[in-house]
Amino acid sequence: QTDAAINPGNSGGPLLNLGGEVIGINTAIRYDAQNIGFAIPVDVARDVAEGLLAHHSISRPYLGIYMRDLDPKVREALSIPKDVQGVLVRKVAAGGPSNRAKLAPGDLIHKVNGIPVASSKDMREAIKARKPGDTLKITFTRRGTVSETDLTVGDYSKEVTED
Repeated sequence: QTDAAINPGNSGGPLLNLGGEVIGINTAIRYDAQNIGFAIPVDVARDVAEGLLAHHSISRPYLGIYMRDLDPKVREALSIPKDVQGVLVRKVAAGGPSNRAKLAPGDLIHKVNGIPVASSKDMREAIKARKPGDTLKITFTRRGTVSETDLTVGDYSKEVTED
């Protein structure tokens, strides 16, 4: 998000800093808000361009998991103490990487590669820099028992198909 003015017709143009360096690509403006625009960060655009040039496609890491943060309501319903951190597995995509790693709905993920995760945002950060084919060590609790599993990151473009 940027507060730089993005006028109609500027989408796709560069977003520059005061030094004249490209820091993003303008994508959209919000008509019902004053001076709020959105841009793709230049490092994301560069990765996409490099992927397209090298492989004619873009690889995105995919776990095949639907997550839920531990809000007070969920904690109470599942009797999870306030000091326990993690991300609740709501659903696992059939045949996806999490399914192959034997994760299941109700599992509580605590760590990814030894790094604690306390929210779905933490999970996304933990996998953002990963590439399809990388292996993650997932630490989770299922019915009171702490376990670990190795999860091979999938490629979203190859594993997710529209019905």
